[in-house]
Amino acid sequence: ADVRDLDAERVRIEQKLEELEQAKADARKALYAIHQQVEAEKESTPDIFQTQFHLPKLSQPPVIDGRFSPGEWDHAVRIPLGGGTGWQGLMERPSSVFYVGWDADHIYFGQRLEMREGEKLKRVSREPKHDHVVVWETSLEAYIDRDSFGSHPSMCRWQFMGNAVGNRWDYENQYQIGQKNYDWDAEWDYKQSLTEDGRHWEAEIAIPRTSVYQDEPIQPGQIWKIGLATNLQNPGIGWSGFYGWGIPATFSETVPVIGFSNPERIVKKKALVFDLDIHNPGDAPFAGEVVAVVSTVDRATGKRSVLVEQRLPVALKPGEQRVFSQNHPLGDAVKDLAPHEVAIMVLEGDRSLYTWSRMVKFNDPGNSIGVDFVADPDPFTFDVAYAPLNNYFRATVDIYDFAQVDEVLAADVAFLGPDGAIIASERLTDFQYGKVDRQIDLPALEPGTYTCRVALVDRKGKTLSDSSREIVVRDLSEFPWIGNTIGEEDHIPAPFESLKAEAHTLRAYGKTIAMQGLALPEQVAVRGLDLLQGPIRIEGMAGGKPFVADGAGSRATPTSATDVRAVYEASTECEGVAIRVESLWEYDSTGRITLRVKPVGDPVDLDGLRLVIPFGKDASLNYMTIGANFRQSCAAGRIPGDGKPGVVWTSKEVPYQKMTVGSFVPVVWVGNQAAGMTWFADSDRGWWPDAVKPALEIIRREDGGVDLVANLASGKVALDGEREIVFGLNVNPVRPMSDHYSSALTFGFLQEAGRWVPGKSDRKEFALRYPQDPVRNREVAEAYQRYASVYAPYTETSKMDIPEDLYAYFGEDLDAAYGPSFGLMINKVFSDIALYETKRWIEDCGGNGFYFDNVYPRTAYNPRTGAAYTLPDGRVQPGYCLWGQRAHMKRMRVLLDRMRPKYRICIHNTRFQFAPIMAFADLAMGGEMATPAMGTPDFIDMHPRDFMEVQYNPYLWGYRLSHLYHFKNQSYVDAFGNYDPAAAEKVHRSAQATMLAHGMEFFGKLEGDASDAIKYQLLKKLNGGALECIPLWAAEGRFEVLGEPEKSGAVVWRGDDSLIVILSNFDAKARTLRLEMNLPELIRKPGDFERREVVDFETFRSPGNLFERNVEEADIPRVNNLASQSMIPNVLRVPVEGHDYRIILIANTALSKGVSF
Repeated sequence: ADVRDLDAERVRIEQKLEELEQAKADARKALYAIHQQVEAEKESTPDIFQTQFHLPKLSQPPVIDGRFSPGEWDHAVRIPLGGGTGWQGLMERPSSVFYVGWDADHIYFGQRLEMREGEKLKRVSREPKHDHVVVWETSLEAYIDRDSFGSHPSMCRWQFMGNAVGNRWDYENQYQIGQKNYDWDAEWDYKQSLTEDGRHWEAEIAIPRTSVYQDEPIQPGQIWKIGLATNLQNPGIGWSGFYGWGIPATFSETVPVIGFSNPERIVKKKALVFDLDIHNPGDAPFAGEVVAVVSTVDRATGKRSVLVEQRLPVALKPGEQRVFSQNHPLGDAVKDLAPHEVAIMVLEGDRSLYTWSRMVKFNDPGNSIGVDFVADPDPFTFDVAYAPLNNYFRATVDIYDFAQVDEVLAADVAFLGPDGAIIASERLTDFQYGKVDRQIDLPALEPGTYTCRVALVDRKGKTLSDSSREIVVRDLSEFPWIGNTIGEEDHIPAPFESLKAEAHTLRAYGKTIAMQGLALPEQVAVRGLDLLQGPIRIEGMAGGKPFVADGAGSRATPTSATDVRAVYEASTECEGVAIRVESLWEYDSTGRITLRVKPVGDPVDLDGLRLVIPFGKDASLNYMTIGANFRQSCAAGRIPGDGKPGVVWTSKEVPYQKMTVGSFVPVVWVGNQAAGMTWFADSDRGWWPDAVKPALEIIRREDGGVDLVANLASGKVALDGEREIVFGLNVNPVRPMSDHYSSALTFGFLQEAGRWVPGKSDRKEFALRYPQDPVRNREVAEAYQRYASVYAPYTETSKMDIPEDLYAYFGEDLDAAYGPSFGLMINKVFSDIALYETKRWIEDCGGNGFYFDNVYPRTAYNPRTGAAYTLPDGRVQPGYCLWGQRAHMKRMRVLLDRMRPKYRICIHNTRFQFAPIMAFADLAMGGEMATPAMGTPDFIDMHPRDFMEVQYNPYLWGYRLSHLYHFKNQSYVDAFGNYDPAAAEKVHRSAQATMLAHGMEFFGKLEGDASDAIKYQLLKKLNGGALECIPLWAAEGRFEVLGEPEKSGAVVWRGDDSLIVILSNFDAKARTLRLEMNLPELIRKPGDFERREVVDFETFRSPGNLFERNVEEADIPRVNNLASQSMIPNVLRVPVEGHDYRIILIANTALSKGVSF
């Protein structure tokens, strides 16, 4: 009876606890509802100092024709952008004015940019096609955020761009889930024009509400967040405006029409100076005031200190319009170079109808950037770039804005020596969209001043206009880095292994590559797996007859071979087609294949030409590909399809492509979780690119395997000369893993590192390969090496690695003029400069490592010094610089390996793996994959398991992997905006669960917590410095997941006396994971005076009995039941939360010295 009474009491207490918990949850919901209401009220009434505008409703919508017709924008709010941005501050350079209005179905934007005397619009993206606008040309941007869902059921916002030829670009920012949908396209109108007098660039935009997913008509009182920007040019890119989605814009039925212009006067005159135009179009009087304020804001507290305030009363009758002016010198009220905020407001009571606010630094020399402008006096644009190392000059003639453009027949270009004699000349007639760009060969030139001249001529040979430019040629002996071979020595850096060429067989780090008679692999064996179902072949149809070239019945032998590289050559003829193959294989299992095809005699009609790589069934479970955008173009996972024969993937599926014609992508990998092979190429040069047929396909065969097919020619083409096609093959894993060394990353722009000395260069040098203060840098390097073993400063293989003077003179050789200023082609010239400077750095400062940022397939546009080439119609087909990047990274590793006994290279590769480059680093750090608000969906939802088993599987690739977190701030806060450690930990553990399950080593947690990584490294040290990683796919019967294996991940780290067992739950719900373990095969039996311990690795506490089976064998000592159960084949049962992991440590330890009762 007493027991029953106690049970009843326990039940009552438990019910009471449940009621209290429910009451607590209800109270939190009520508080949150109040919080949301307060936030909504704040949103509807923003701080008056925040940039914000009330948008007038237009009685008559503007005609979107790109021309400001009289009166059509008179009733729109007028917003001057001013040069600079929020982070740069207001600058002296004039910028554009935006006009914004609305009706029930549209929001309208008008932009008017005043051109400086002699200034010309910069038009880069001229071919008329969608999503063809870039920021390094004259362009405008509009941003919209409705605080709503978009094409995806999550919070989205949108960006729209237009350029000075009429092209449009748009995308959807799915910010709640951390994704950017660049393939998103909307219906919207955009037109632009240059006024007849050439003084203004005008543009007009109409965006329907339905294009931003508003079903109902726009209503007064609605608030959208908008942004406005104009990308200025001449000289360079000049950011201008309110970028992003930060401006509250309130739709208003009747509101004064407000605007001003020329805010740059505030900076120039160091005064509150403006002329604010206010028009009252309503039927009632308007009363308010103009308030102009200069203030400072304490970043830590948010407290505002008003330094200067000027107020002007406003009283307007219906229909009245007045200009309210102010010119108040600021004098000593403000400090030079310090950040201030200038706000010009029109207030009605305590609400703002118009607030224009910008950060300002008075008398900052940076304010004048872009002000100095030297007008081009020529009526057309003529640019010349000289390539001193490639002996050519590039002439660019742009007649887009030339008054007599319709009369131009040709541009006659001549390159003249110092004595006026013509050295080279050419007539240019193939203008594409008003522009012709031609590279013209030159002989080697002696130092001196040369002239390049152009004349525009009409059909009668009359010169319509002409121009000339001077070129100064320097003595190349001034540059000792030219043509150096640093890092190109025949040296195999650790931990790579040598290459062994034995007749037709290549061996390298556990791989065997058998070469068939056409010098292509007929079989590749890795880890006991045959990758190929048959020999790699070339097939097609010539003269109506099919042919296959696969070297069947013969074997190739190397024409040369060392432990560094081996070369195979072979040739054959098929149906009038001569085929020659040269394969150059290197110690990292990378082969550079040069394929040449030509007619044996007369031209041959081809009907298709394909390269086919036939993968076996077991070797073709997964794939990966990458295109132009290293965040958006990567796809990886299980090969699609339901197992039925046919095409399962094509390169047309890769988003964000850059090809002028066709769907070429530079990288495709096929394999499984243990091994695979990468096909790659810089470009489709030598192919016949086709817009209809995919460039690359994965086709499933009847036997279950797949063919990776490169469609070199997709249809009927003429083979009338020799074609050279270059591609690469890489077999992975490439090498043994590097040892772990700690390292320190230092961003080199810090002055205390001695990398940049203000005054020595105009720009902040954050990536130079030789520091500007080598003495200081050596001190810093020695300090890092004393305490962290490796000094690994930041670099990014960009223009920032190259000294300014070299970049200016050798820019054309560096591919600098094609594409964005950042995207240098990593070619021999770049590498020669960088390796020369790096060697000096190591010698003078003792550097022993590097962190390479932005390692991705960079798009190249220069057909002469880059990987691009010219299509038959004169257009440029872009390429990539994979071979150049590979050569650079290989040279860097060889250099460090030869000069430093202890060194490390880390690269940041974001969202793809590419062993031919990344294997030359010790660590490849992916990541920057944003996590959404509050972790829903979390990392596992966003990055499926099959994606992770390719991208985060270090033993697949042969080099260590890590991860760079880019969490959204929302992932760390609760409903009230406060930091929530539990939410942050849950987000983090979701990511860790899927990474650790695929063999990644432990790395740091949140807030600097490296406890698991430290414990792992200590355990590793106790086991002789190494633990064997056994992924699930390599368990070979030693362990196996039981029950729903598709939802469970497991990996075992094995030492002599210990096992780390990681179990990951890919299910969103908590589950008990069961792992069948043959423990006697995984860990030795405890010896004398030892016992078996089982603990939770994260807490180092006993988790209780985790094993299913009891022990009956008499030969196992019963020290205790737990120890006995962990010494037989048994099933480990571990409860794991949803999208989480558990780590269990099983170890043999010495018996305790003490006794407890």
